[in-house]
Amino acid sequence: MTDYKFLELDAQTFDEFALTQPAGNFTLTSDYAQMLAKRNWDVQMMGLYENGQVVAAALVTTLPVRFGKLMQLDGGPLLDFTNHAIVTAFFNELKKYAQAKGALYVSVMPNNVWETYNVDGTLQEDYESEQQLLAQLTELGYQHQPVAKGWSTSSAPIWQFAKDLQMINQAENPLTELQKSYEKDGKYYLKKTVQFGITLRRLGHDDLPAFKQLTQHTADRLNYEDKSLDFYERLMDSFGDHAHFYFVEMDFAAFINGQVKKRDELAQRIEQLAQRLENNPNNKKAANQKREFTDQMQQHVKRIAEVELIQAKAEANKVIVAGAVFLETPNELTYLYSGTYDEYKQYYGPYALQNHMMELAVKHRIPRYNFYGISGIFDGSDGVLNFKAGFGGVVEKKYGQFILPTSPLKYSLYKGIKRLLGR
Repeated sequence: MTDYKFLELDAQTFDEFALTQPAGNFTLTSDYAQMLAKRNWDVQMMGLYENGQVVAAALVTTLPVRFGKLMQLDGGPLLDFTNHAIVTAFFNELKKYAQAKGALYVSVMPNNVWETYNVDGTLQEDYESEQQLLAQLTELGYQHQPVAKGWSTSSAPIWQFAKDLQMINQAENPLTELQKSYEKDGKYYLKKTVQFGITLRRLGHDDLPAFKQLTQHTADRLNYEDKSLDFYERLMDSFGDHAHFYFVEMDFAAFINGQVKKRDELAQRIEQLAQRLENNPNNKKAANQKREFTDQMQQHVKRIAEVELIQAKAEANKVIVAGAVFLETPNELTYLYSGTYDEYKQYYGPYALQNHMMELAVKHRIPRYNFYGISGIFDGSDGVLNFKAGFGGVVEKKYGQFILPTSPLKYSLYKGIKRLLGR
């Protein structure tokens, strides 16, 4: 007879299970639980044992709401949804646990992918027939909420863009294979960052106020609510070396010197061609080259003049162009939060940073790179998707939210009051 036990897990046991799961990510780690606890959240690492072995795990947070508590599993649970017995046992035990904790209802947002799409919105694959996640949770009494499109900052994204690195990791030269896997736009803009002399710098704790200033600038420009400085500090403290905070910077002097060098090299070649044409005015090849090199030289002259003006306005030799934070686990590297100063967007700094982090993922043999949230709108208006798509990958739709009322009468009253209040 199968013996199931639903118990709290210690950090080591939780991570040993969670970090081996394909659907795992940073929100399903003891580091993340530690961060939530530092923010005074009621959080437990729970697991289902089958005959003494962990077969499912989840981070369970409990929050106060009117008439009771909300118990939520944002990103969980981690389990094999093709094993109906384990699914049934886990959710039956979770219901008992929620009722014992006085929860009014349970909210579950699985991290499993439901469907994948091309960047134009064409369906690639539907995993429901294999996982039967939707069918099983509905059978267990959970109410599936409509999957909306658009942005949300209150929970993990339902729509995201991700890149499978497994085949790249197995290639003879993985870094070369990674570069080849980028789309045309990604390759083009990444090449531009080399021309602009973009550099990357990993941040320490003292850099976080400047990082917050950057992300707040971006949030104000795009009209969304940024995370607090305290949040970024706790994120770095909780994840340690697995939290990668970076600035993309531009050194004006280095850029100008590089442009001057190219301008002077072209000027020398133009002079040589001019001498050849003086001796042979009918040399069409030399004339075409002279015209081509003159156009190129003028581009460098224009860039030098533009950057000198920007440098004078900045009153600095080096400026922050963009920045981002990434979280690393053995099963995924996630691009989480970022910012860009609008006046420097023409230097394409974020492309250099994404390339650097994907190279790090390949070096660490991480099987998956998660670009994280997109809107789920495929009419070309989602600039975030357009940017991320330049590196190759697929659009993923997750299942969204499932709700189980554990006290149906109180939950109905709770919903009715929310409707009256317009919330």
